[in-house]
Amino acid sequence: MSIFKSISVTVLAWFLSSYDVTSCRCRYLSFTEEVNYADQIFTGTVLKKNPSDLIQYTFVVSQTFKGNKTDSITLNTGFGGGDCGMKFVVGKTYLVYSREGHTSICRRNALLEETTDIDQLKKLFPRRR
Repeated sequence: MSIFKSISVTVLAWFLSSYDVTSCRCRYLSFTEEVNYADQIFTGTVLKKNPSDLIQYTFVVSQTFKGNKTDSITLNTGFGGGDCGMKFVVGKTYLVYSREGHTSICRRNALLEETTDIDQLKKLFPRRR
């Protein structure tokens, strides 16, 4: 094999090995689609983060819009990056959409002060406060 082919194969192998083939791909949902998809919608403050096979975040729930009313809830998410894991900050308060105990960056999760969904949720679920 010529030196040129050898270098070309090495560069190609390096490029392919460094290419991230496991990227997160989301289908972002409209507000209505998200509300229908989620089985739990709440506002809550992140109490703690527990890494395991997935990342687990425990929230102190301040308001439940949809799902079981509870004082706290623990949700699973990925580590971030290619697995679409959501990174919450301990001590911050969020609006969270989850399904079957799992959430991700593909959901409409947001810091409470940055979301525009709260007013719509209050109209949609007026008795869930």
